Amino acid sequence: MNSDITLTALMHHSQTRRKACEQCVRGKRRCDLLVPRCSRCAKRRVDCEYAGVKDVLEPLQSAPFCGPARSTRSTNLTIEPLSKTFELQELLFPLNSIDSPVRVAHTPLQFNYLTTYFRISIRSLALQSRTFFIHPSFLRNLIPTPLESAISVCALSTLNSPSTFDVLDSYLKTLITSSPATFYSPSTILFSVQALIIFQTIRLLSSDERRLLHAEANFPLLNTWTIALQTAYFSLPSDSTSYKDWVLKESVRRTILTSVLLRSMYGTLRDGYTDLVPLLASLPVSSNGKFWELERNESRWEGVRKEEVSTYWEFVGAWISESASNGKSEKGEFERVLLCLEEDGKVGEAGRELISNVKFGAL
Repeated sequence: MNSDITLTALMHHSQTRRKACEQCVRGKRRCDLLVPRCSRCAKRRVDCEYAGVKDVLEPLQSAPFCGPARSTRSTNLTIEPLSKTFELQELLFPLNSIDSPVRVAHTPLQFNYLTTYFRISIRSLALQSRTFFIHPSFLRNLIPTPLESAISVCALSTLNSPSTFDVLDSYLKTLITSSPATFYSPSTILFSVQALIIFQTIRLLSSDERRLLHAEANFPLLNTWTIALQTAYFSLPSDSTSYKDWVLKESVRRTILTSVLLRSMYGTLRDGYTDLVPLLASLPVSSNGKFWELERNESRWEGVRKEEVSTYWEFVGAWISESASNGKSEKGEFERVLLCLEEDGKVGEAGRELISNVKFGAL
């Protein structure tokens, strides 16, 4: 959105970015690797620089990431700190403290791609009980209450029911008042964030200006809960010992990325640009996305223990290199969403195909 928004990026600790910041190296102190400033530098109020971070951010200057401006209305959306339960005091800093351009404008086609992605999420949840960032195993048998509520609203929205937003507002009120009390495990935080993303998406896709304003008012909450989910992610074991463990971690990764993409889409809708690209670039992405659909053949998971995780921008870079040398390999639906930007910053094959399928009713 704009510089009024305050965010924390918990940078993925990829193999190429495990080095402490320069201040902590000089002081021979342990660094917690937070972006844009680690906790120690933030407390001392000094500049915090990581070796290699600029190399990740510089290519983003030429990568458009959204579409047409809707208005230039400026609203202060400063995020309140998290509960002390998560021990994240003093970790909220403006992204514009990063020493690189953070405002990136999208082409109309890219904006169309993002809105198409979120529109599909609502329809597929209503009709098939599945979407890109919520694993099917969470939507069977005893469905978590937040997700059950979200699916109900998706069904009403898909049917264009006049009661859609009344029901949504009621469920959202319950979600907001009850969820913090259940934030005792990564999965409970995950389900609440996923439900909030769905509610926000339905309101943002509405043509009603009031619904957009209501959604805008809840973005600080989505941001705060997403930070809580990021924190929970880093508390999980680095390697998964079972398919169920991997599904939880991959669900967290996909949900965090989807949260940032949704805020990026809205920033473009409102201001014509997004300043969330540096945050997006540092988030973790799994290279094992093919395992997402293994639930009925978990035996293929046996022997897979080491996580293949990189940052989002490393993931895109690897795809570009692979395409240049070996041609395009098959990717899952979610990976195709992430790879909608080609090297020249335009929507690539996957993006055009998705938009075309929606246009002609194939999705």
